[in-house]
Amino acid sequence: MTPTDNLRHATVTIRRAATGIATANPFDVAAAHNQLALGRHATAGAVRDAIDHYLDDDTWHRGPLAILAAITHLAHQLDIPNPDTGHITEQATLFDLDHPVPSG
Repeated sequence: MTPTDNLRHATVTIRRAATGIATANPFDVAAAHNQLALGRHATAGAVRDAIDHYLDDDTWHRGPLAILAAITHLAHQLDIPNPDTGHITEQATLFDLDHPVPSG
């Protein structure tokens, strides 16, 4: 896979978890988040800006809707088509994880 393919895969994984399209596996989401953090250095322009905005502490401090907007914007910059989910009006699944955090 190319670096852009890796960024697209990571973005789709995060968006699917955040929108409730798929059950959020915290390990997959963490790996995707890491892929974006590492892969942003291999890109520039609007894609890099969108990744930086998604990863920015200020985005995360604003809450789930700001994060979802950043994910949606990033997906748009990577030419990932919108999922057929309708309009999301509730807090996303990613932020309601009931999975225990592994110790060790």
